[in-house]
Amino acid sequence: MKLEAYSLRDVKSYLKDLAKVIRISKLMRKTVHRPDFSKMDQRLVKWAELSYLDRFRSDFRHIHIAYCESRGKTREQIENKAETSPDEERVAVLKALIQETMRKEREEHVGKETVCSDS
Repeated sequence: MKLEAYSLRDVKSYLKDLAKVIRISKLMRKTVHRPDFSKMDQRLVKWAELSYLDRFRSDFRHIHIAYCESRGKTREQIENKAETSPDEERVAVLKALIQETMRKEREEHVGKETVCSDS
């Protein structure tokens, strides 16, 4: 996912999808007799079947930290029980992209308000 091409709503939606994929992947790994996945979003089930659980978890963690810090939360509020520290360089890059997206969205919002008030 290239974060610079998405809105904050898209990033949050991606995090939700990724969390679902992680849960599905864990179910697939843990159960010998798999539950019925037909009621779930098949796109997410196919994604989970790729079995990149560790990568999904890592991606989710870093994007989640960057997203939350960009919205003003402290690291202690986000991860107070983490045993390993995240890749700070990766978090910084993601955070910069998210903050740039936030800046662009604010500018667009202000631009729309200006156009509406001029009418």
